[in-house]
Amino acid sequence: MTSTRLLACVTIAAIWANDSCSPGQCKKVGGVKGVALALSTDDFDSGEETGEISSIPVAEASGLAASQRNSGVLWTLNDSGDSNRIFAIKADGGDILGSFVLEGAVAGDCISLKCVRGALDYEDLAVGPGPVEGASYLYVGDIGSGKSTRNTIEVHRVAEPKVDSDKGSDQSDTLGSVDTIVLKYPGKFYDSETLLFDPLSGDIYVVTKDRDEANRVYRARIPHPVDGTPIVLELMGTMDWELAVGGDVLFNGLEVIMKNKKSVFIYTREEEKELWEAIVHPAKAVSLRYIEEPQGESIGFAGDGMGFYTLSESVGAQTVPLYFYRRNGSLPTSEAPQPSPTVPNPLSPAFCEDQKTVSDCRELVTDTGCRWSRKAGRCSKARRCRNIRSEQSCKGVTKYFCAYSYKKTSRQVCTDFSNRCEVARSEGACEKNSGCQWNSGDCTLM
Repeated sequence: MTSTRLLACVTIAAIWANDSCSPGQCKKVGGVKGVALALSTDDFDSGEETGEISSIPVAEASGLAASQRNSGVLWTLNDSGDSNRIFAIKADGGDILGSFVLEGAVAGDCISLKCVRGALDYEDLAVGPGPVEGASYLYVGDIGSGKSTRNTIEVHRVAEPKVDSDKGSDQSDTLGSVDTIVLKYPGKFYDSETLLFDPLSGDIYVVTKDRDEANRVYRARIPHPVDGTPIVLELMGTMDWELAVGGDVLFNGLEVIMKNKKSVFIYTREEEKELWEAIVHPAKAVSLRYIEEPQGESIGFAGDGMGFYTLSESVGAQTVPLYFYRRNGSLPTSEAPQPSPTVPNPLSPAFCEDQKTVSDCRELVTDTGCRWSRKAGRCSKARRCRNIRSEQSCKGVTKYFCAYSYKKTSRQVCTDFSNRCEVARSEGACEKNSGCQWNSGDCTLM
C-alpha cells in the first residue's frame, strides 16, 4: 500500500455490524478484516420510508452523504438554481436541521474566462478525510452542465460542522475556510451528476451523465491544489450502463453504490486496487432493489454502512419520502488502523465555537480567525468585511469574500458575502442584492 493511501486510511477505518438500532446509527462491534465480500440482490432489504423531507427549502435534492462527524445526520443539496448552501437532515425522520452556506465558494474559470461567487450547478456531495488528520470533510460538487458547456467544474472542500440530530432546525450556519478545487476535462465538456471520494487514496472521481454513451469515469489524483489552477482530469474508463445521477463510496472504501433514475447498482472493491478498477468495464455491478422515485437523483450509504438512503426531487410535492434500504449481509471491513478523534478544521466556525475561554479564543485571532463576543459570552468566527467603508475597497477584497450590499434602498454597506441578504432592512433593498429574496419580512437567500 502506498504512503499516500496509508495516510488517508488513518481517518476512515471502523468495523460495524447490524444491531437493534435506528437506520444509520448501529454501534461498533467486531468483523472480518480486509475482506471485500461478493454481493447479491438479497444483501439489502426492500426500501422503507424512514421520514419525509419538506420541499421548502429542499425542492430539488441532488446529492446525499452521511456525516462522519455527527451521528444520525445526512447531508444533501439542491440542483442548479439554488445558492451556495447545503442542508443537514435527520436520518431518522427527515427533519431539516439547518442550512449551511459555503462562504466564498466560487464557480467558473477565474483565470482565463469568468467566474461567479456562489453556485452554478451543485449536483452531488461526499464526505471523507482531508488536509487535517482526523478531521472529516465535506466535498461539494459544482459539476453540472446541462448543455455540456462549462470550461471548468469545481469541488468545494470544507470541514464538517458539528450538528446535533436531536436539537431541531435552528442550527444553520456559515462555513468558513472553504477550499475550491478546480477541475477540467481533457477534451470535450460533459454534464456530470456523480461525485465520488476515495477514502483510501484521497482521489476525487467525477462520473459523466451522457445521453449518447456509457458513463465515463474521470479521476483527479491527489494532491489537489486550491489556488485556482485547474487539475486536468484523467479518463480511467467507461462503465457498462449510462445516465448516472448519483453515487457514494462506503466509509472504508470497499464498496461503491451508484444509480440512474430507474436502477441502483453496487460494486465491491479490493483494498489493494484503485477505486476506478472496481467500477469501469469489465467490472460487473449487482443490481439492488429500488423503489422508483419521481426524480430520484440522490443516494448515499448510511454512516455505519449498514444500508443506504435514496431521495428524490420534489416534482411539485410538499414533502418527499426518504427511503432506507437495510443491509442484510456482512459489512466489508478494512485492515486500516483505527481513526483518531475527529476535530474541526482550524479557522472554521466549528473550530472557533469549540474555544470556551477568552484566552483560547483570542489566541486564534488571525486574518480569517475567531473573535470573543462579550455580549454572547462565546467564541465565534470573525466577520471582517463590515469594517471596510468604501465601495472600491469592499469589492477589491478577495481574501474575506466581501459584498457591497444594500442595507437600505439608497445605502450600501460592506458585509460578508454569505451575509449579503441578511443585511437588507427592506424589500426594496433585498431585491437589489444578488441572489436574495424577500420572504415574510426577512431577506433570505433564494
